Amino acid sequence: MILVITIILSSRYYPLFEEVGTEFVIRTGNILYMQGDRSSNLYLVKSGRVRMFYIGENGKVVTYRIIGEGAIDR
Repeated sequence: MILVITIILSSRYYPLFEEVGTEFVIRTGNILYMQGDRSSNLYLVKSGRVRMFYIGENGKVVTYRIIGEGAIDR
């Protein structure tokens, strides 16, 4: 079983993340990390949307979540 938790953060807290993290831009169509990769990072979406998906056993792309501004995910 997989438990997925997404937290929505007010923009007033963004500076706290900026102090300790690294800001970068992911352009439309680029991939942040791949299925099966381990991630020990926490990601804050400051603007735009991020689509999370995996490749099913049949080879088809399955979108399981779309998160937007203020979302924190791992």
